[in-house]
Amino acid sequence: MNIAFVTSGYLPVPAVIGGAVESLVDYLIKMNEKYHKANFTVYSMYDERAEREASKQHNCRYKFIKTPDFIKAGDKAIYQIVKTFFKSKNAKQYRYILQRLWFFKKVSADLAVSNYDKLILENHPTIFMVLKKHGNAQRYLGKCYYHLHNEITNDFGCKELMGQVHKIITVSNFISQSISTYLGGLPRKKTVVLRNCVDEKRFGSAAAQKDGKIWREKFGIKSNEIVFLFCGRVTPEKGAKELMTAFCKADVPNTKLIVAGGYFYGSGVKSAYEQKLCYIAESSGNKIVLTGFIPYNDVPGVYAAADVVCIPSVCDDAAPLAVIEPLACGLPLITTLSGGIPEYANDKCALLLPRDGKIVDNLAKGIQYLAENPEARERMGKESLRAAEKLTLDNYYRNFMNILSE
Repeated sequence: MNIAFVTSGYLPVPAVIGGAVESLVDYLIKMNEKYHKANFTVYSMYDERAEREASKQHNCRYKFIKTPDFIKAGDKAIYQIVKTFFKSKNAKQYRYILQRLWFFKKVSADLAVSNYDKLILENHPTIFMVLKKHGNAQRYLGKCYYHLHNEITNDFGCKELMGQVHKIITVSNFISQSISTYLGGLPRKKTVVLRNCVDEKRFGSAAAQKDGKIWREKFGIKSNEIVFLFCGRVTPEKGAKELMTAFCKADVPNTKLIVAGGYFYGSGVKSAYEQKLCYIAESSGNKIVLTGFIPYNDVPGVYAAADVVCIPSVCDDAAPLAVIEPLACGLPLITTLSGGIPEYANDKCALLLPRDGKIVDNLAKGIQYLAENPEARERMGKESLRAAEKLTLDNYYRNFMNILSE
């Protein structure tokens, strides 16, 4: 069986920069190298590091799309105009418009001269543009699967094509219900849930624990300090500002908050939101550390440096890896009753907080409770490991292949 994955045209695969969707595609590739039940082809934006990693694979063919310099220059100009003159709070969504349009144009042309048994479209609805030309919609009718990782609020003119796919693979029941409602109702068999996973051999491993000690030294953490960690994309909907405010409000002795991540991954661009976080960190008296972008390969070690992980999403998060990864590390969680999060983290391993006007107060209470109760941290950590038992690479790959074989 020949299976093609079309990624977003935003971040590369292999996921050398990071990105949840890209990492999950990576996991499928990794397991297909082991079991080789199909031949994979991945369409990805070009990245030199990704190309080097791709050369190590044997059962996956990568088709990298290079972005011309004039496209890159145009994207930078658009972003600066939107950010500077229109003062848009959502300037980030304008950062790679031309790059992605170029990517879809090239992929669409290549799909027209290819003939895959299964076509997997990864996440963003604009990706359906690859079906709009060259007769691709008809060519892949009955062969196309939409792997949806987020709630859809805008279909960018692709709603009809979204409803025509053979099956919509979602990451949670929350997303299945959401997309069904958005498309005006779908037959039950049209959607199927494929639970996200974590690389259990990396997260929580002995090597990660060793790296964790190095990270604690790097962050200047004392042996008696309890570390609370936020790890992920530093954007308003992820709740980093609320967490930092709550941490300062809790003001628990011998604690530190690590905020690991960036706004544009490793691009070097710093948002106005991040600048606000810098001010809060500076006012904390060295109790909050902003690390900036952390390469994904280093993330297991960063988790190992922590005692508690905080993912205070203030949006309907579908199934964030930032919730699943600490489960595999045996870490207690403070998170919110948002989207699909409760389908992964239960109330035995996590403090599941309501997403309301008291979120800062509730976070502060949760921080204080877990800082002062080592027994609770230990108990919840054990429950985290239980919650992660089925979220393995083997199960993820097997379930994915079963969906395509139905």
